[in-house]
Amino acid sequence: TIENMCAHMAESKYLIDPETGNRFPIGGCLISQQPSTLPTFGSSRTLSNKELPSSVDLRQLMTPVVSQGDFNSCVGNALAGIL
Repeated sequence: TIENMCAHMAESKYLIDPETGNRFPIGGCLISQQPSTLPTFGSSRTLSNKELPSSVDLRQLMTPVVSQGDFNSCVGNALAGIL
């Protein structure tokens, strides 16, 4: 689950709002307690090896490599790069 994948982020540093005491993780992920309103996907199609190409080169579809510095934004950059 996403909770297990993000468990290692539990020790992240936090910014604390002095007025409300709310903690905001830095470099972590915040999991919503609300049920998702996103659509779910139906059944998938299984392909045989004969239907699949022997190789696929996606390099022409990728964005250039960039440095995220200390922002921990590699996932965000990767997701933005595929849009």
